[in-house]
Amino acid sequence: MNKRTFSLWCWRVGLIALTLSILIMDLWAASHWKHATSAQSGTLAATFGDPDSARRYPILAMDTASPLAAAGAKVGDLVKFDRKSVLAIRFVGTDETIGFTLFSGNRASHLSVQPVPDKGILPHAATAEVSIMSSIAVAFFTLVIAVLIGVRRGESPAMRLLTLALLCSSGIYIGTQPIGAVIDLYTQFIDPIVDASAYVLFTLFALTYPEDRPIWRFKRARYAFYVYTACFAAVPAGAYLFALDIFPTLWTPAIWKVWGLYYVAVVCISVVFALGALAFSWWHSQGVMRQRLAWIGVCMGSMYAVYFLFVLDQKLGWPVPLYSAVFAADVVQLLALAGFGYALLRHRLFDFGFALNRALVVTIISSMLLVAFSLTEWGVDKLLHFEGREKNAVFDALVALGIILSFHRIQHWVNHRVDHTFFHHWYEAAEKLRRFLDKAAHVSQAPALQEKFMRAVLEFCGAYGAAFYSLESSGNYELQKSTLHAAPAVIDPNHDVAIDLMHTGRFVDLHDGRESIPGELAFPMMVRGRLNGIFLLGERSGGDQYRPDQIALIGTAVHQYGLDLESLRVESMERRVSASEQMTGSLQREVEALQLNNRDLRTTNEGLLAMVDGAQLSRIS
Repeated sequence: MNKRTFSLWCWRVGLIALTLSILIMDLWAASHWKHATSAQSGTLAATFGDPDSARRYPILAMDTASPLAAAGAKVGDLVKFDRKSVLAIRFVGTDETIGFTLFSGNRASHLSVQPVPDKGILPHAATAEVSIMSSIAVAFFTLVIAVLIGVRRGESPAMRLLTLALLCSSGIYIGTQPIGAVIDLYTQFIDPIVDASAYVLFTLFALTYPEDRPIWRFKRARYAFYVYTACFAAVPAGAYLFALDIFPTLWTPAIWKVWGLYYVAVVCISVVFALGALAFSWWHSQGVMRQRLAWIGVCMGSMYAVYFLFVLDQKLGWPVPLYSAVFAADVVQLLALAGFGYALLRHRLFDFGFALNRALVVTIISSMLLVAFSLTEWGVDKLLHFEGREKNAVFDALVALGIILSFHRIQHWVNHRVDHTFFHHWYEAAEKLRRFLDKAAHVSQAPALQEKFMRAVLEFCGAYGAAFYSLESSGNYELQKSTLHAAPAVIDPNHDVAIDLMHTGRFVDLHDGRESIPGELAFPMMVRGRLNGIFLLGERSGGDQYRPDQIALIGTAVHQYGLDLESLRVESMERRVSASEQMTGSLQREVEALQLNNRDLRTTNEGLLAMVDGAQLSRIS
């Protein structure tokens, strides 16, 4: 195992472990989603100020229905909670118990209360439920995209940075997880570094992508990033100092106000820095890379920018109510993720391969269809309710039958549209190769056919090179044309590759210890059970593997190419035979003419001899 392979293996193991940890936390938090609904959402019905150096929060305002008021607390008293995560940005359930120490004057007492139902959520009940469900959807969707990029593009350092940035943004557990040691640990020690890492990693990704011309190559950009990272590192460092009670006299209410403004400032700088870097790279890029940078900038930039606005809303005291802010942020993030997913699948933002991309798209679309049909059945059942159990059962059966009969037709139509929308470039490339094969029969010379065929195949699959060998009179397969590096001049008919091609009649993978033959795949040119030629194909650009549909189409193309070459060979032989027959006929006619002339000459000679003989007889007589 070489160093690069080992590094990629370690990365994937670490990625899977980190993903499983986040997934477990997300599932745990999602199981308490009702804490955000009007049925179980609770509140202390009090407003607190910034804590003092002893972690005591002053009560600034309090409703008469507050459980704190029932416990004897008054405005101006100080409260120190047993769990430091109580006042985090999260939903409290009415089934939870909150312990705290109440400081009223010189008297301190430890109390426990249960949150009262949050009446303030009632006007926003629907928004709250939709908001928490959208938060769960955002978290899992982000997690899926992060894993896809991390696994399929783990060899790229820039893609690793983007994967980690997405993973840092994929947690929902701080919102609904119940009060306890786990959420205390997370809010005090994990969340500060995760929050800072999400911005820093995305900014570093923006500086290192695209990898062929990154902004990172400029010294000023690197120095600016170092300064920016040091400024951001102060945020988790300060959180750790506070959590570990280091320099306790430092944490005064005035410091907390300055600290909040400082956090907003560095987050704002982070968003501007990252999006500015992407905009600079976009401006100096062209073609596909420019399109990719535009999608990344718009989608990912929207996600981080809306989170910044959410934090700003919190620091300003929620001028936009919490539920509305969460809902708006989730809507923007869902739209951004949807756009990001569309760009991944439609515009090959990061090509995951045909099979995986198509499986994802079809699964998503089919799931949406099932949900739509389920909602339709539920809505019809609610709107059209018949008297009597039997009538309802018959009606439900008819609705279900209609859905079943129509689902396959609609799914077939949708899948067809999906294939030609998301995978249009693959179908277009295949159709271009098929059109060439249809026209190949009209090419009249073998060298021209070889040139055109090799160019068409390389354009179709994006390989680095190819080579064509034909069976010659020597019995060997001799190289006719090649763009493949280190292609041998001759392939022996007893070579393992040639034997496998003759035996199976299908392509051979050249990765199975066949070092003497370069390339990735070898295809046979079979004519009437005879291996007339061998076609070698190099690796694809970018290191992608050949898809099964590509291999099948290339195999068909090579077979037809072999038949076309054989047809040209036969036509050439027929022309030579015809020319030979014409030459033979011409020679035969010349021979016959010569024979006729010889016969005439013989007759003439015989006449002359007769005359001579007659003259001699006359002279003698």
